[in-house]
Amino acid sequence: MDSEAAQLLDALYDQTAGIVGNLTINVKPNATIAQPPPGSLFPSLIFQPGFEGLSAMYPIQMTELASRGYAVAALDFPYEGTFVRYPNGTGIRGIYAGQFSFDIIPPIYEARVRAGMHFVKFWPTLVEELHAPFKIASLGVYGQSLGGAAALGVADAIPNTKVVASALNLDGGLFGDPASNSSLADLKRSVLPMGTTNHSGSYDHTWDTFPVDQTGWWRILWVAGAGHSDFSDVTFWREFQVNRTTSNTPIQGDRMINVTRDYVTAFFK
Repeated sequence: MDSEAAQLLDALYDQTAGIVGNLTINVKPNATIAQPPPGSLFPSLIFQPGFEGLSAMYPIQMTELASRGYAVAALDFPYEGTFVRYPNGTGIRGIYAGQFSFDIIPPIYEARVRAGMHFVKFWPTLVEELHAPFKIASLGVYGQSLGGAAALGVADAIPNTKVVASALNLDGGLFGDPASNSSLADLKRSVLPMGTTNHSGSYDHTWDTFPVDQTGWWRILWVAGAGHSDFSDVTFWREFQVNRTTSNTPIQGDRMINVTRDYVTAFFK
């Protein structure tokens, strides 16, 4: 992880200085793209992190999918995200610094959906520029928290199911049409909301009303004992007892990683 981003995440998640920056994963940056089996292309997925989140907080999920033959494009968001490093070396710190209010989320959600739509349209151009053996249609979109809500929003905004074939929401509250409790919520494709038990009943009725209006394949999964941050790699940090305040939940980190990894992979498969 970028060293400046790691310092900010130490503070945001109440860690001892240097903890996040010393966590490593065995991957090879800028690796040569593998070749798919003859006559086929690797399926493509587009991921968005949660509010203030960074894609670098989700490498376990993304590398698992990549190891199974998926091309995973992860989006980061300057000024909203905790920290973004541009290719020219410029670093952009987020403007929220851990300050959360539900009032600020709807316009950020709309911006996320617009960004997701733009990237879906840009994906064929990028694949061509990379000369990569990646599919440019039948895309899957997914994300965690606000990123999961935005994934459903992107699917809603792109009615052509041959372009975006499926959408997965990891513990994100719903906004826009998906939260409308009407036929407008119908995404007409495979959808999987997967989250904590907080997304039910009086706390969040949108997860109860959303499936009623679906005409495509759908399931809803609630993970007992999980907290909001457990749908990112933050849950694994707890295995080293480096995160005690933001993900102090009953489920064990390694168990949560396996649950998320297995069900996300199975859904897109």
